[in-house]
Amino acid sequence: MNLAALWMSIGLAAGADPFDEATLAAEVWQHAPDVMAARNDLVEAQAASDRSYLLPNPALTTSVGAIPIGGRTPDNATTAFSEVPNYSVGIGQLFEIGKRRPRQQAAAAARDVAGFGVVDAYRLSFFALMESLADQAAAVARVAVLQRLVAGSEESLRLQRARESRGDVAGLEVDRLEVEHLRLTSSLREAEGLREGATAVCTRILGRDCPRFSSEEQARAFLQRLNVPPATEDGQRVSDRPDLQALRAQQVRLQAEMTLAEHLLIPDPVATLGYTRDQFVKAGNQANSLSLSVAIPLPVFDRGQTEIRRTKERLANTRATGDAVSSAA
Repeated sequence: MNLAALWMSIGLAAGADPFDEATLAAEVWQHAPDVMAARNDLVEAQAASDRSYLLPNPALTTSVGAIPIGGRTPDNATTAFSEVPNYSVGIGQLFEIGKRRPRQQAAAAARDVAGFGVVDAYRLSFFALMESLADQAAAVARVAVLQRLVAGSEESLRLQRARESRGDVAGLEVDRLEVEHLRLTSSLREAEGLREGATAVCTRILGRDCPRFSSEEQARAFLQRLNVPPATEDGQRVSDRPDLQALRAQQVRLQAEMTLAEHLLIPDPVATLGYTRDQFVKAGNQANSLSLSVAIPLPVFDRGQTEIRRTKERLANTRATGDAVSSAA
């Protein structure tokens, strides 16, 4: 998945029209909180994948031995303190057996999951933004129509009141027009509230001030541009949805983690190469010597059984979720 190419195509396509789809797509990619959070998760997943290819750091150990305390033996009474201790330095390295490859596979699959998560968050945020803009456009058009109706109702009510004062119409007719005028005014206020509510939703999705329609014509043009019949979905298009691809990548990750958990039974030895400088040569000790040691942990108590059980349960749940989402789609 080349998200850099996706970003470049979005950025290059951005135009000056605030309601152009390419411009809105670029705004969502740069500012939508859900998309930014998913992109941060991808950065962390990429770093974890890169880290899985690094070898464990070696350990450096130093020690001082044979430090004399108390009285000296008669044979060593003339031996200076500095001629007795020995100094050792060693370097140890952990060697993982059967674990690096499954850990790398799990990290790569986790990176893919995060990548598909970015695409899915971007997709959902973009369509939610378009839906909120459509709601705003519909409310703007409705407000414009209702404003004209309210203005006409006010003029009709004024004329009817003038006629009532001359006795040309009954007062009941004026009351009926006044009730109708109040109903239109209430509908206008409701439409204005829907317009502001849609704008607030758009602002929350976008993470910054949402563009507003400046006229009824602009709002109607936006709605007409979106009036496109949906394409017929097929099985391949459903399978290509980023959320389903993320679930499949999650299964790959869990299978790799299962292999890693099974390989925890294999102990990882730590090999240490050491050098010793012995000062006490008067006693016949070797002045310079090397040592090689291997430490092997024994998997007596923790053999990866907890990780195996956890991974099996998560894998079963992920498969069930994938089947449910695919069936629903």
